[in-house]
Amino acid sequence: MSTFEKKTLFVTEPLIDLGGGVFLPNGTYPVEVEYLPLNLRGQECWELGRVLVYFTRKALEDLGFDLSGNSASELSFDVSRFVGMFGVRIG
Repeated sequence: MSTFEKKTLFVTEPLIDLGGGVFLPNGTYPVEVEYLPLNLRGQECWELGRVLVYFTRKALEDLGFDLSGNSASELSFDVSRFVGMFGVRIG
């Protein structure tokens, strides 16, 4: 069973392209981190699963995201593929 923790995402690059026209500017962001259990040679360890950063509708509009025709009040993006590279880390 996976486990979730609240952490902080640190972005030091000027912009990270999340796709779909959304760019994450440098700064700190609250995230929810999922860890997945692994069994390696009989020893339990944890692997990073998803790292979800949540944006309110207002925050997405401030970032230039076009929400016309979208009724969502909040969207989340999995940024786990950026952790450890591109100046992105979890603290």
